[in-house]
Amino acid sequence: MRTLSALATVLFVSGVGSAAYAQETTTTTTTTTTDTSSDTGETGAVEMRAPKRAFEIGVSGGYTQPFGEVHGGLKIHDVASAGGVVGLALGYRFTPHWSLEGTGAYNQQVSGDLYDGKNTTIRGAAVGVQGTYHMRPYKMVDPYASLGTVYRMMWIQPDSEADDMVHGFEIAKAILGVDFRVSPSIAMGPQIGADLNLFVWDNPQGGAAGNERFANVRPSTFLFAGLGGRFDVGGDRVPHDRVAVIEEPLPTPAAGPKPEPPKAPPQPPTGLRIEQRILDICKIDGPKAYFDFDRANVKQTDQKTLDAVAECFKNGPLKGKQMNIVGRADPRGTTQYNDKLGQSRADSVSDYLTDKGVPKPEMITESRGERDATGDDELTWAYDRRVDIKLAD
Repeated sequence: MRTLSALATVLFVSGVGSAAYAQETTTTTTTTTTDTSSDTGETGAVEMRAPKRAFEIGVSGGYTQPFGEVHGGLKIHDVASAGGVVGLALGYRFTPHWSLEGTGAYNQQVSGDLYDGKNTTIRGAAVGVQGTYHMRPYKMVDPYASLGTVYRMMWIQPDSEADDMVHGFEIAKAILGVDFRVSPSIAMGPQIGADLNLFVWDNPQGGAAGNERFANVRPSTFLFAGLGGRFDVGGDRVPHDRVAVIEEPLPTPAAGPKPEPPKAPPQPPTGLRIEQRILDICKIDGPKAYFDFDRANVKQTDQKTLDAVAECFKNGPLKGKQMNIVGRADPRGTTQYNDKLGQSRADSVSDYLTDKGVPKPEMITESRGERDATGDDELTWAYDRRVDIKLAD
């Protein structure tokens, strides 16, 4: 039974993960970028999008082994030996790094020497909460650590005697694991863990005495090793740097080869063109923003200006007002290609403002693509590659 429980969990995690991955790969793409913010020294690494504001379902299964005492004078291995455990966690992923889960686990152990010849079944259950910190949520290999506390029960059920239940507290439970992210919403991998238990009460079944407190409470631990799976539902899937990675790779132009990038033309200094009314009301200096050739990321130099815009629409004079965010492109490439590029630029600005607290309903994004472009050489084309921010009338 124990072997089947652990095996069923492993197969369930693998099967669901594979099926969901196959489905997601038809709709989800990732971008290869140079990660300048990582402290791992990696460059050109493929980064995964990480869950944020998402509900999370976790399943696990594996081997467990107890050590210590049930109470003074009774070793736990005299009652229960090695066994199997399956677990379920339901939680919320607040940020790519942090989540909080409610947990439940069921375990079944081999009976110890005290019950030899009595055909005894040893079962256990635990319910509680835990917090999890993900160390590299944007990478395909993501180590994590969990810490929690739970209420633990153990049932002793010999065939020829009355059942007995001991219960108490799992003071602390720690898990270390590695998520191998097969998609932005699915991860699975090995995990190990240990807990610190205090069995405080004995409740003999069939009697009227009820709970009896152990006179000599002693600590025990259950070690665990197995496999876990994690499935994120709803919420967002965000890149490592919202202002540095676009939503998805830009499409290849339908006709003709992709144009070659210009050779280091003089570039205007910033990345935004903001309507004068917004500049006046919010008291912002008037920047003009231009994007690098064939790119949709907002430049780092524009973040201070966008921060000022976000503050004005979130807490300032324009709180509650709507803005139009219009992405534009220079005339090179096909109309379809430039429309997509303009939309990506508008979305890049919208995503940044969302992260700074501007409600999504207050932002209307659109693309004008190459329409209204006026440039006719490398320098003047740069002025066509921009995002306009205007008040919605």
